[in-house]
Amino acid sequence: MELNGVEIHITRKAMRSIRMVIKSPDAKVCVSAPFFVSDREIQAFIRERWDWILQNRAKVLERSAQLPPAHTFVTGEKHCLFGEEYELQVLESSAGPAIHLRYDKIILVVKPGTPAERRAKIMAEWYRVRLQNELYTLMNKWMCLLNEPEVTWSIRQMKARWGSCCPQKRSMLFNLELARMPLPCVEYVVVHEFTHLQERYHNDHFKALMTVHLPQWRTLKKELNTFAQTHR
Repeated sequence: MELNGVEIHITRKAMRSIRMVIKSPDAKVCVSAPFFVSDREIQAFIRERWDWILQNRAKVLERSAQLPPAHTFVTGEKHCLFGEEYELQVLESSAGPAIHLRYDKIILVVKPGTPAERRAKIMAEWYRVRLQNELYTLMNKWMCLLNEPEVTWSIRQMKARWGSCCPQKRSMLFNLELARMPLPCVEYVVVHEFTHLQERYHNDHFKALMTVHLPQWRTLKKELNTFAQTHR
């Protein structure tokens, strides 16, 4: 539906109440509603929160405008690895592809004429290996600390989540973008997903468990979201 020139994306799900979120980077308004709620009730829900919608759309658009431009994988770009910023240096050679980390530079070696899309995939695979190594250490650490053996995990590029957990299968999924985030923030996400093995929902019990496991988790959560908004 459209209201006062703003497109509202509505989906129906098996849920208890209406929920709304403003998504980055284009400030898209998304409303999820239970099957039993009428269209009239959904419209009333949106109208009651219209001022909130306008204010938060403005904030999202302002943050998006302040973001650095998307990467095109050319020499001189800034890329982050676990919170540290490096300058990308692209070298064309028949010996490519390869990536080397040298002091304050990430050296990307590619065959002559390699397009940006292929360079992006090479970088993504390099980030994946780096993240796997760090997650392997963190997962083993917290499996021991929390006495939670036999947990499986994998990495995937995700748009809306840093991680997810399926308690029934004892499996976790982590966002590839964590390879760019500070390591303490990566550990926060790991602990967050482990806590879902003990409490499924983000309720007071979940927060209390997080405080026991990782007392500074709120600070790390804020740092993670701030870093993600200011770095690509």
